[in-house]
Amino acid sequence: MNCFDRLNLSRSTPAGGTPITIKDVKKAYRKLALETHPDRCPMEQRESAKIRFQELHAAYEEAMSIIEGGGSPDEAFCNSNNNDNHCGSSGTSSSYRSDKYSSKSYNEIQKTFKDVCEDMENESNNLTETNNQKAIHAAESAWTKGKKEEAWKEIKRQFMLPSYIQNLVEKRWSESKPDLAKYILTALDQLQMETQNSIARMQQEKVDRINKEWPDLGKRDGLKAWAVDKWWPSDFNDIADFVKDRNAANEIRAWKKVHIRNIDKYLEKEREKCEEAALKIADVFPDKKAIRSILNEFRFSSDHQYIYERLPESIRKAIVGGDSSTSLFSDDPIVGDSSASLFSDGVIHKRKIDVNFILNCFSIICFVLWLSGYLE
Repeated sequence: MNCFDRLNLSRSTPAGGTPITIKDVKKAYRKLALETHPDRCPMEQRESAKIRFQELHAAYEEAMSIIEGGGSPDEAFCNSNNNDNHCGSSGTSSSYRSDKYSSKSYNEIQKTFKDVCEDMENESNNLTETNNQKAIHAAESAWTKGKKEEAWKEIKRQFMLPSYIQNLVEKRWSESKPDLAKYILTALDQLQMETQNSIARMQQEKVDRINKEWPDLGKRDGLKAWAVDKWWPSDFNDIADFVKDRNAANEIRAWKKVHIRNIDKYLEKEREKCEEAALKIADVFPDKKAIRSILNEFRFSSDHQYIYERLPESIRKAIVGGDSSTSLFSDDPIVGDSSASLFSDGVIHKRKIDVNFILNCFSIICFVLWLSGYLE
C-alpha cells in the first residue's frame, strides 16, 4: 500500500476522473490529521496518537513530493527499510516509515499541519472574495448596459444584509459611480420599506384575529397559546393598543409575562447549546472551517463570548496567543476588507469603542429593562 492509499486517495484518479492534485492531497491529509490529532485523544493515548500523526505526515510529504515532481501515484509505494513495512490502512495504526522524514520533530509536523489548514482556509476566503468580485463586476456591467434592475439583483443576491450593501456602495461607488450608488441605495430603501409594510400587515392581521375571535369564550385559550408561542415581545403592547375590547387589551398585556417566562426558558436552552458548542470546538480545534461552521449557528457576539469562556484553558491560550488579524469565522463580505471578530486566527481582538458599539449597548439595556416591565 502506497502513501496515496494511506491518505485514502485513489492511485490513479479520484471521483470525477481528474488527476490527483496538490489540493486533493492537502484536503485528504487535513481530514485524516484532524481525526487522529493527539490533542483530541485522552492523555494516556497521546503517545501512540503522536506516532500515527507522524506516520500520516510522512505519507503526506511523500505524496506532495510526487505530485510536485510530476510523478504518478500509480508508481508511488512506501519508502520503507524493508519489504515487510507498508502504509497502514485508514483507521488503524500504520507502520509507514521514511528515512527522509524520520528526523522531523513533532513541533515541525504540527507547524506543517497548521500551515495546511491555513492554506485551505485562505482558499475558502479567496473563493468568497472571488464571488463578491464577480457580483460587483456583473452589477457594473449591467449598469453600463442600462440594465438597472439586473444590477440591483446581482448585489441583492450576493450581499444580503442591508449594512453590507450600504458599506459596499460607500466604499466602491459613492465617488466613482454616484448614479449607480444612488440607484442601489434607492432600491435598498424601497426593499426596507416593503419589509416594514409586510411587518405592519402581519401585525394588523393579528389585531383582526383578536377582534374577531375574542368574543368567543371557547377560542380565548387558543388565542393565548398562539400569541405566547408566535408573537414578538413588542407585539403584546402594540396589539393591545389597537384591539377594540379593553378587557382583551388588559388580558393581552398579561400574556406578556407568560411569554417572558418562555423567553427565559429559551435562553436557558441557548446557553446549553453554547456549552455543547464549546465541547465541539474543543474536539475540532484547530480546524478553522469546522469552528466557523459551529459558530455560524450563533448570531450574537454574546453567545460567542459565552462559548469562548467555556473552552479549555489550553485552547483559550492558543487563541489569545496569535498575532493575525484575519477573521476566523466572520468575514466582511466587502472585498479586501476583513473585519475583526471574537475568534480570529489565534487572537481575540479588542473592540473599538465607537458610536455604533455604544448605541448597541444602549439598545440591549433598553430591551432588558423593557422585558422586565420597566418601560411599559
